Amino acid sequence: MSLKLNNSVGFKIGSSSPANIDLSSWVTSFSLNRAFDELEITTVQDNSHRYVKGLEASSISIDILIDDASSATLQTLNTLWGTTAYFKACQDTDSAISAANPLYSGQILINNITPINGDAGAVGMMSLTFNCNSTVAEATTGTW
Repeated sequence: MSLKLNNSVGFKIGSSSPANIDLSSWVTSFSLNRAFDELEITTVQDNSHRYVKGLEASSISIDILIDDASSATLQTLNTLWGTTAYFKACQDTDSAISAANPLYSGQILINNITPINGDAGAVGMMSLTFNCNSTVAEATTGTW
């Protein structure tokens, strides 16, 4: 069994393709949630529900540290807020893109940010979920 530590997950975002602003250094947790809508096609003669694949309904969830430096998290997300942005992500930025380390890319709607968040004496962090505005492409070749 080959287990993978999540110490090198990569996340880039940008207003154009390919996404070029690397926010990986501020990410503390990242999830790519790939899903499709389920369309029910049950008929009166069926003994159980039946479904078919509908439109892709993927999303990304990210916990990211708040940093207000230029090209860091806060200014980048404030600039992209209310727009569709390009993203790309991979499991391991230290390894070549391959079948074992695919590169995922697509577009997300930046529809929620938390520019002020945190307790007294705590590090500011945003916990965000963005819905995809496109299908998520998976590539087994290319560069991070």
